[in-house]
Amino acid sequence: MTHLVTFSAAFGLSPAFKKINNHYISHSLSVSSPPTSYFQRKCVVLQDSKWDNLVDEDEEDEGPPVPPNMRYNPSNLIRQKNNYDAIRDAGGKEMVNDIYIREVGSETFWFMGKVARISDVSIEDAISKQWPLIQMHAGHLRPIELFPSRNTNEIWYAPGDSELDVAYYRPTVTFVKVDRNIEGAKSIKVNFVGFEGETYGPDEDGFRTLRTDDGKPAKPELMGPDEGGNTAPTPEEMEVLEKTLVDQGLGDVLKQNLGDVLEQRETE
Repeated sequence: MTHLVTFSAAFGLSPAFKKINNHYISHSLSVSSPPTSYFQRKCVVLQDSKWDNLVDEDEEDEGPPVPPNMRYNPSNLIRQKNNYDAIRDAGGKEMVNDIYIREVGSETFWFMGKVARISDVSIEDAISKQWPLIQMHAGHLRPIELFPSRNTNEIWYAPGDSELDVAYYRPTVTFVKVDRNIEGAKSIKVNFVGFEGETYGPDEDGFRTLRTDDGKPAKPELMGPDEGGNTAPTPEEMEVLEKTLVDQGLGDVLKQNLGDVLEQRETE
């Protein structure tokens, strides 16, 4: 069954959101399976009533009070996505960080999107300000793994656009944990920060990584011969890595960085 999302009809939007780093909210999107985030569900005219029974943003009431401008609804998501685009266009990648969420005690960190902020706002403050929006997005995107623990999940950040380094378990990338309640964060103006939430297309499993409690890679770094490594990834590891990166729109980057390894596999 195909579900059609038409943002222009729902919200009167004009141009489509532009694509940045393969993470975007499109003007119209056609998916062949039920939508996997609240944002998609609220913008879709569904022919299957089963999805109408999914939890709503009212469940945020179980946690701390949520300001109206950070409740999980299409209006707030679109505004923060627009803020993200504007800040990134003006300040570049230096104003952006990748966001990961995990359940307390788990070594699996799920990629949940990107946060941008103006130069006068720290990344910690930007995340704290948008905490309810980010956490509820994670809960609806991963309803089995993250929704039940949505009020206690941890938010961590990494350098902007570092997905490839994370996928390779490179030790140069360390995740940093953020506290939810940071003094003064709530007073930050909403247009000083932005959030671009991750979305899944059909048959996408979602990008995740294994990390220790101090944010370091939980597996050895994958290194190709051209990087001075003693061993190249096994065929099985390469297949997993390829699928993970392709799911995130990084297939071309993967081929560029692992060209020698892929060529070697093809000749074996």
